[in-house]
Amino acid sequence: MSHALSIDSPISHYRIVSKLGEGGMGEVYLAQDTKLDRQVALKILPEQFASDRDRMSRFVREAKSVSALNHPNIITIYEIGESEGTHFIATEFIDGQTLNAYARSNPLKLKTVLEIAIQIASAVTVDPGTTTAGRSAIESCVAELCVEAAAAGGRDAAVSAS
Repeated sequence: MSHALSIDSPISHYRIVSKLGEGGMGEVYLAQDTKLDRQVALKILPEQFASDRDRMSRFVREAKSVSALNHPNIITIYEIGESEGTHFIATEFIDGQTLNAYARSNPLKLKTVLEIAIQIASAVTVDPGTTTAGRSAIESCVAELCVEAAAAGGRDAAVSAS
């Protein structure tokens, strides 16, 4: 998809409310599910991604794997769909900050970093069959948290020494 959707645009049985963000995997919108009367996050896949059969096949397999999981630290996938040539993924909408935004606005102490790392690790253990792409993303996040934990440990030590 090469252009942003406008407010109130319909996609299948969803109505666009606002744009939440964008990244390499597409644009993400807050949408209203008109069938179940709930808010969802609707990720619109770029045309070049959706038209690549291998990438779509891998993506669908990953989505099926994740959608089979039930864990408080793993987002719920409601649907993978296509409407009038637009491919989308509907997931639960979680109102709040991303981990990156939270970390930028809140100096993380060692205890906080470790608590977050434990939550991520508990999600990883839910499905040992997670695909390589999924494990890589999770491992990358845990590695970043470990670096932050080491830095936070130094900050915590410096604070307690003063």
